[in-house]
Amino acid sequence: MASNTLNLDLSKKDPVTDGNDTFNIQTMLNDNWDKIDEAVGQLQYDIQNIDISPASLTQAGIVQLSNAVNSTSETMASTLKAVKTAYDAAAAAQLTANAANTTATAAKQAGNERKAELVAALVAKGIAATTSETWAQLLDKVTSLIKATGNAIADDLLSGKTASNNNGPITGTMPNRSGSNSAAGWADGVTTVGRLFLRPQAGYWDGTKFTYADDNNYIATNFAKDVTVFGLRRALERMITVEKQAFADAITGKGIAASIGDSNIVLAQKIGQIVTGKKFATGTTLPTNGFVIVTGLTFVPKIVLFRANFADGSKSVGMCAHKDVVGEVLGAVSGYTSDGLMGSNPTFTNNGFTTSVFYNKSGSVSWLALEW
Repeated sequence: MASNTLNLDLSKKDPVTDGNDTFNIQTMLNDNWDKIDEAVGQLQYDIQNIDISPASLTQAGIVQLSNAVNSTSETMASTLKAVKTAYDAAAAAQLTANAANTTATAAKQAGNERKAELVAALVAKGIAATTSETWAQLLDKVTSLIKATGNAIADDLLSGKTASNNNGPITGTMPNRSGSNSAAGWADGVTTVGRLFLRPQAGYWDGTKFTYADDNNYIATNFAKDVTVFGLRRALERMITVEKQAFADAITGKGIAASIGDSNIVLAQKIGQIVTGKKFATGTTLPTNGFVIVTGLTFVPKIVLFRANFADGSKSVGMCAHKDVVGEVLGAVSGYTSDGLMGSNPTFTNNGFTTSVFYNKSGSVSWLALEW
């Protein structure tokens, strides 16, 4: 199968895969020569138009020669003449330097002797020093010879830190309390209205953490209502001793034994044990499709009395009773004018009742429902 070269895309014939297939003069020969000719022409054009920039410290390029020996140019190169001039000047300077070096050697020897004397003085004062150290290093050590002053002691210095006083070096023992909260003792029996005394642990405090004291009785439920103590506020009502005694006495007066020692929950339970009068409810209702229907009572009605004023002028009274009263559900009527009997066919629920109005009379019905 024919392929192409990588750079000029020249067509190639593969003798292995193409076998004896016909050689295409146009694509395999003429087109290839055209591609070569075009590439060579482009190369000649590019070479003729190359623009080489002057050389610099950051790129290669054309370099100009110079005979100057005092130039600071970074784009020109020195000639041999310039190098010779510079060499002659350097040789003359070397002679001068050699003479100066002889003088300096003598001075250095004297300086070494003085350095040795200074090192000996430092060592005698307990300061480690050697002649291999620089003069600057030795002078820094001289400053440490100043005798310490002051009256600080180890307790005044943070633990692990070192300093000195009139008596010599000291190492601090003061605990560092920075970075953590810490429990504190509180002054039991020390009384000042509106103030709580805390005694923090000894040590250094950086002002970012807290010292505290624990007391299990410091809870909002131990405060009077709406009283705030050190930022903790009681929002709910709290029964004081006198009030609790009054509740206990009132409950006992209703026949249920109670005392101030009972918890509030127990007192509430005992209030629920107090027997009160029977519940009742009254109302006026318009019949619906021949029935009086009442719901939403807070008790189970057992006896219901009725009084009806019908739209046609007739009147009626009646009653009905739950089976718990007489053993079965009963309805009775009395004292009525004309027709329209009340109280028949009653039914009872946990919060209401239903009874019929004979002949589907219209008008208002007043009722009284009672517990049994």
